[in-house]
Amino acid sequence: MFGYGCGVTGRNLSLALVCWSLLVGCDSDGPVADKPPQPAEALAVKKNVPTPDTKIPPMLASPVKPVATALKLELQGKPRPGQPLSFRIQPVDAKGQAVELPLDNLNLHSFPESERTGPQKLKFAAEGRYSVTAELQPATGAPLLGSLEVVVDQTAPALEIVQPPAGSMLSLANPLTVEVRATDKIAGIDQVTVDGKPVTLDDQGRGSVRVTPKFGLNVFHVQATDRAGNQRKGLRGVYAATGYQPTTGRGQATTIEHGLQAFLGQAALDAGARSHRNPRDLATVMELVLGGFQGSAIAGQSFPVNRHGFNGSVTLTDFRHGQASRNHGYPEIKLEAVRGGLDMRATLRNMRVQAKISGKMLLSKIGMRATITAESASIGAKISVVMLANQKVLVKTQNVKIELHGLDIEVSGNLSSVLNPVLDAFKQRITNTLEERLAKRLATAFDRPLAGALQQLAVNREFVVPGVYGSWPTKLQLHSSLEQLLIDRGESGRKPGIEVALRAGVTGPSRLGRTIPGSPMRGNCRTTTAQPNRLVGKQPFEVGLSLDLANQVLTSVWQGGGFRQVGLEIGDVELAGGLYRLKNLKVGVDLGLPPLLSDCGPSGKLQLQAGEIRGAIKTELGGEQLEVDVVLHVAAHGAATARVNPKSGVRELGLSLDPAHVLDFEVVGVRVAGKPAPPERAAFVESALGLISGRLLEMFQGTLASVPMPELPLQSLSPAVPRGASLKLDIRNVGPAAGEIRAAGVVR
Repeated sequence: MFGYGCGVTGRNLSLALVCWSLLVGCDSDGPVADKPPQPAEALAVKKNVPTPDTKIPPMLASPVKPVATALKLELQGKPRPGQPLSFRIQPVDAKGQAVELPLDNLNLHSFPESERTGPQKLKFAAEGRYSVTAELQPATGAPLLGSLEVVVDQTAPALEIVQPPAGSMLSLANPLTVEVRATDKIAGIDQVTVDGKPVTLDDQGRGSVRVTPKFGLNVFHVQATDRAGNQRKGLRGVYAATGYQPTTGRGQATTIEHGLQAFLGQAALDAGARSHRNPRDLATVMELVLGGFQGSAIAGQSFPVNRHGFNGSVTLTDFRHGQASRNHGYPEIKLEAVRGGLDMRATLRNMRVQAKISGKMLLSKIGMRATITAESASIGAKISVVMLANQKVLVKTQNVKIELHGLDIEVSGNLSSVLNPVLDAFKQRITNTLEERLAKRLATAFDRPLAGALQQLAVNREFVVPGVYGSWPTKLQLHSSLEQLLIDRGESGRKPGIEVALRAGVTGPSRLGRTIPGSPMRGNCRTTTAQPNRLVGKQPFEVGLSLDLANQVLTSVWQGGGFRQVGLEIGDVELAGGLYRLKNLKVGVDLGLPPLLSDCGPSGKLQLQAGEIRGAIKTELGGEQLEVDVVLHVAAHGAATARVNPKSGVRELGLSLDPAHVLDFEVVGVRVAGKPAPPERAAFVESALGLISGRLLEMFQGTLASVPMPELPLQSLSPAVPRGASLKLDIRNVGPAAGEIRAAGVVR
């Protein structure tokens, strides 16, 4: 049987494997058993002889067919209540590898029970957690089982922003914590973020993060996501400021330092041209004052004369000046700002003084009258203007010098020819006396009325802001006090003039029935000084209105109901290129926070912000009545403008706005025919809101137009000043500055 050699060659592989398996050594000459034993080293030398290290190919056998042990289930789509859901069911072996088996005898069911709508389909009637089980009976062997938990959840998580409350006005000095609470009964919460920062929740679903607020409107975006992928978004808009200024009441507590500034340039001091019926500068007013310097100016004053045998006195009985053919009889005054006050130069023309002369000469009683005339009188004086610590203005006319030109004396009466030589001898004495008496009288002529006029630069009055789009008109009180008054003689490119700073405040009634800390104070939000810088002083008349005072106006209007129940009739609006039409669109608006002017953004541009705008939108879409409740947070870049008041014809400070930029909005509710709208309709409305929200900011335009600018009342200076005369600003141009709005113009 073993007589044949079984060499290990490619042609006799089967025989070699058999020999090896029978532990019979073979070589090319025949069975190893026919030869004497040899060492392993010797065997290794021979060709094709295996050693203990030689790798032997495995035994050739038929492949083993995989055996299915279980079923693997996968979802085909997202579970939705009332909609069929397909499952991919795959038999697998013990290692999880797919096994091809027919699924003819597949049984699919769930707990809680659901409706089977196909071999591999189920329809879940309601949201919830379902345990889905698949069972397959193969042709041979035990049944195959598989299960999968299915979460049917289309409801977004419940989300509540606990802190800060809606419509809050917070302090930048305190850390700000945003606290939220998020729960989901079905799938459970996967993640909650505040402005992209993850929030760690406790067992009750509460969590918080610290945020750094900025001045003005802060809108925090909160998002909660459950494990089914549903999301709920929430917004919270609050104001933050360094402090708040009261907007009700009166007095020092409600005023703002440097709330108003004014610069009276040389044109306001002395424009050169004269219009005494409508004075437009202080020099003209002082001409009116000096023009009334008649009659009693020096009447009743007397001085002794004892010379050349005459022993008596001269009593001044009347004083007149003026020349109708020259400047309508008024004196001519020039004013110029100098260090510490005003420099005044005046000319009195055609001066006439009546005098009574009485006394004795050569034992005779003498009584006669004299007329003293002068072609002109030149007057020079320094008017000192000082602001005292108690905010009182002190005006002192000093260093008055008067020089009479072309003096002549005529005497009439008994013995006048005898007295003339005496009077000629004393002409210089009379001249000196007249100059001295006139100087004393003029030294007090301007002090009190000019101080009173400057003191009245403080504006205290009522004014009304008209209602906007059906809201209530609001009556406000502007009250101020003089805070600083400087005479600027014009250095470093500045024009000479008077600089005035007012501590000012605006307050109004509170009709909203809510307590607020007041209007936001800007502070050092852009690393610039909180107090407005000095006015430029390069225009004839300049005014600076601080943004803090402007915001006090806006907050007072808001508190007085000026932005309450605003109704906008927008009309028809086309969407998606005319594919949809919102008919008879009406918007009712209530502001949860007052409008706010800010220049604290990165660009430094003036911006109007409004938060917590609650809008009620009513319209008709596709024949159905649609109602939407929405909360918006909006901002719009603005610019101060000079717009003409149609009643007065004077350009006043106004505000124009660029198209509104919607920071974000939140749809609170959507109703169709009075019932909650389906999700797809609510999603459509949310996408359309961005197209119409820009119209809501139109109501803010022009709210600053009726704020009175400081003016200098003039009638208190002299009865000769026409009634109601004052120096008023007619704004010609407006420009921004850090923390304020500046206006420049001319005096009316």
